Amino acid sequence: MAAAVGLQLEWGGYEGTVTEVAGDSVTLEVGRSTMSVALGSTVSVGGRRVKLGPPGRAAGGARGPRIGSAEAPSANPALFDALKSWRSTRSKADGMPAYVVAKDATLEAIAQLAPTTLQALLTVDGIGPAKLDRYGDEILAVVDEHSSPS
Repeated sequence: MAAAVGLQLEWGGYEGTVTEVAGDSVTLEVGRSTMSVALGSTVSVGGRRVKLGPPGRAAGGARGPRIGSAEAPSANPALFDALKSWRSTRSKADGMPAYVVAKDATLEAIAQLAPTTLQALLTVDGIGPAKLDRYGDEILAVVDEHSSPS
């Protein structure tokens, strides 16, 4: 699992949100406290145990399915479906193929991360500055509408 700001995870019995990714660790905010979690640590994300990897890459390489691949189950199927619906509508309005707006793997990563800020959305593979400017607010609105309260 790629480390990213906004990622919600459980580690060592603590549940929190990643607030910073730096060097070989992340800062996990737990209530009013913060703690450092080393990259490579086993954490739980959405009830799945995964290795926390560096940003922009899936941890584990070829050993396990990548997020958004046919082998990996969707972490948040309702959000993934809502994002696919948004993408379909947006691609038709823009007159371009859906994969140009966003690939399935990008939508799956967004569904898994459920980012709440543009900065967190920018950490998703497939979202760069241009797509952030063009689609960022719309994607965050879909995420907000379909994310369950924690």
